[in-house]
Amino acid sequence: MSWLTLFFFFTDRIFFTFLKIAQMLGEGISLSSLPLYLTRLGASPVMVGLAISCFSISQMTFAPLLVGLSSRMGRSIVLRICLAGAAASSLLIAFSGSVYGVVAGRALAGAFAACVPVAQSGVTDIVSTDQTALGL
Repeated sequence: MSWLTLFFFFTDRIFFTFLKIAQMLGEGISLSSLPLYLTRLGASPVMVGLAISCFSISQMTFAPLLVGLSSRMGRSIVLRICLAGAAASSLLIAFSGSVYGVVAGRALAGAFAACVPVAQSGVTDIVSTDQTALGL
């Protein structure tokens, strides 16, 4: 392997790591202001609970599907698609003028946030067997 190949190999991994951290940080920050935003849109407490919980339900549903898809297509491709989808779902939430648009955006955000196990399986592909726990 040349030094240029190694550079792009590690740069790509670091880039995806920082993007995934930014995505998870953004979800955590937006979660604290989501009930205020939804009540301003006129949502009932049940709809606020639905908007918050549909993220986790969709993440739990799509995680095994995305890991299987990443085994066939490649981890990097699935991570790129998920990061682009997470950005699109955040824009949907931000520009939605209705409660149902926010709930749909949260469901999409959960589906695209399900790529955390894909990133973890990518780490286990790179590191040796005895370093797997340290890599995760």
